[in-house]
Amino acid sequence: HYPLRRQRQMCIRDSSKYWKRMLRRLNYPLWIYRSLLFRKALQERNYDIFISLQPEEWSLLTRHCGATERIGIFDTFARYYGKPYSGPNAHYFTHSYNGPEREEHRTNQYLLALEALNIPPVPDKRMRLGYTAEDRAKAKAFLSAQGISDENPFVILVTQTTWPTKCWPAERFVALADRLNAQGFKVLLSGSAAEREPVSQIARKMASPPAMTTGELSFRELAAVIDRASALISGDTGPMHA
Repeated sequence: HYPLRRQRQMCIRDSSKYWKRMLRRLNYPLWIYRSLLFRKALQERNYDIFISLQPEEWSLLTRHCGATERIGIFDTFARYYGKPYSGPNAHYFTHSYNGPEREEHRTNQYLLALEALNIPPVPDKRMRLGYTAEDRAKAKAFLSAQGISDENPFVILVTQTTWPTKCWPAERFVALADRLNAQGFKVLLSGSAAEREPVSQIARKMASPPAMTTGELSFRELAAVIDRASALISGDTGPMHA
């Protein structure tokens, strides 16, 4: 394992929407000011390792962030502009993956950080979300209330995502749900509380009323429901990774 001078783990949480909103409004002076404050916070925490999965967007954080090991996985703008290389900020990193050595799949790209830290590669790259026996019990109670027993096969459809461009057309979800019903599967529509109305609109267009969860379950409880399902059909959004 990589030796750390300070054995501690800390995390600064911030909203990417908050930062992107400033850029969309062309408020560059405020963006620069807040970025510099963010960098100062990083310096004060004395991190040993700084890993950036979007180094093209956070060049101000990389410079003088205080970490002795700085790992950058360049990909975002390379794909957008169709170029093999991206990022003039590669020289700010002690380990930069910025060209042919960059893996194609995002999961493999992110795991390059392990290579930089001399950590052996993982044999199994599947993502898993753990849940408790209590989560499993709540999931079972929820399914039972929806008329789904242990013997009933069902399929979960996650119809919404954060970005409209990532959403499959609603009418196709309706057609898929009707076809699954015809094949003997119960359909469960899943979404957040904020997505209740668009999910309900899809439900009203289906030939048979589906089961629904829109914010009633925690993410771990939803993971327990997903574990019980025959299949999950989803766009690029949280439940897909559970």
